[in-house]
Amino acid sequence: MVDDWKPEKGKLVRELILEDFDAAVKLVNRIAVIAGELDHHPDIRIYDYKKLRIELYSHKDMYISG
Repeated sequence: MVDDWKPEKGKLVRELILEDFDAAVKLVNRIAVIAGELDHHPDIRIYDYKKLRIELYSHKDMYISG
């Protein structure tokens, strides 16, 4: 699962193709709950109605931190 994430310009990025728009929205909602619990909010974009792009990085530092 970790191998599915790729470094890109200081961020960890993952792109997914879901079954349809509703499936993409449901996944975004699940991610939102977890992100809220962790107080770490990724950038998420739905495009082409069923594709999802997730970007993780430190909003404070503007890059992957660790």
